[in-house]
Amino acid sequence: MKRRSRTAQVPLWGVVVLSLLGLLVLGWWTHVQTRSDSSDGRKTLVFWGTTYLGEDIYNLIHEFEQANPEYRVVMSSAAARDTTGDAQRLLCAIAGGVPPDVVWFDRFAIGEWAARGALTDLRPMLAAQDPNDPSLIRLEEYYDWTIAEASYAPPGSDQPPGIYGIPCSADVRAFFVNTDILRQGGYVDERGEPLPPRTWEELREYANRLTVYRVPGDKRSGIVRLGFAPNVGNSWLYMYAWQAGGELMNPQRTQVTMTSPPVIRALRYMVEVYDDLGGVGQVNAFQEAQQGGDLDPFLRGALAMKIDGDVFIEAIADWRPNMELGVYEPPMPADRLAAGAQPVTWSGGFAYVIPATARHKHGAFKFIQFLTSEHGYRLLERGRRERKQSEGRLYLPRCNGNRRLYEAIVRE
Repeated sequence: MKRRSRTAQVPLWGVVVLSLLGLLVLGWWTHVQTRSDSSDGRKTLVFWGTTYLGEDIYNLIHEFEQANPEYRVVMSSAAARDTTGDAQRLLCAIAGGVPPDVVWFDRFAIGEWAARGALTDLRPMLAAQDPNDPSLIRLEEYYDWTIAEASYAPPGSDQPPGIYGIPCSADVRAFFVNTDILRQGGYVDERGEPLPPRTWEELREYANRLTVYRVPGDKRSGIVRLGFAPNVGNSWLYMYAWQAGGELMNPQRTQVTMTSPPVIRALRYMVEVYDDLGGVGQVNAFQEAQQGGDLDPFLRGALAMKIDGDVFIEAIADWRPNMELGVYEPPMPADRLAAGAQPVTWSGGFAYVIPATARHKHGAFKFIQFLTSEHGYRLLERGRRERKQSEGRLYLPRCNGNRRLYEAIVRE
């Protein structure tokens, strides 16, 4: 006689008890993770920072805690490749009322996030500063365009713009040229000095002549050395659109103007350069095979020219300080230069922001004051300088949004 197998079953009351225990554990964990005070009674400031600030940021945080014993700073990151482009975690934290208190934030995105109501307008805090505070933020000391980029007012309104971030860095794009490759290609003046391209038309010609393929004349065989490509480095459509005299939005910032003739011209130029080189696929394949550091294609002679941020000068100083190098204004359309247009480039950088639902806004602003103070900037730069010198490398100050502080460091 066969016995029936019986499957073990959990009584209904057991399911209820387990569910209640799970909810209790989840509630306890949520409380621990989101509470704003530490076990010693100090208020916890959460700072989403970046490795760009260097190791000395921890010394600066320690000094802030010593000067402000009511606060404890926890530095972490967003665990996202791009806080502004991959924004889900930060936006969810803001919507849920548990965001970090201070975020190192890309300035170009401040207007978009301010329009969503995700950031705190800092004007009341700026106005309430103690004029005798050594960490006083003086907006007049900053490059005006960094403050403009960190400000926002609804498009088409007469409202004065709010200030949603305090700039902490600034950068600029330049045209980097391996002048040794120019000599090899015969691009020299009557004195034998390298002759960089000045116009789009010359740049396109140089890009073609200086690009080398695995099989000479066969663009499908793969690129061994790239002369130039529009998006290799740190330069995009908006760079070329501005050079062509275009804008991506109307002056009121209420309408996108991507189909305006100058922007179309810029995009067409980019496509033509890529097509000359065998197509964007060939250039992308070349890029994907490259590495960074001392194996960067520009540093090892596999890339002749590129438009990139000034921070690339650091890589040159670190890995090839004696290379033949030229740094110039990016080439412009010939007809625009003939009409008297000045060379165009673009600048950006980062700022410290306070999310709209941050729990310790007063402490967050005090922390931003400390970070952006002369003492804070000098401490971070001193750490970088000492590390570079200990490694036998050249130290170059990083540009700060505060013009007075940056120019003082450069002069020293």
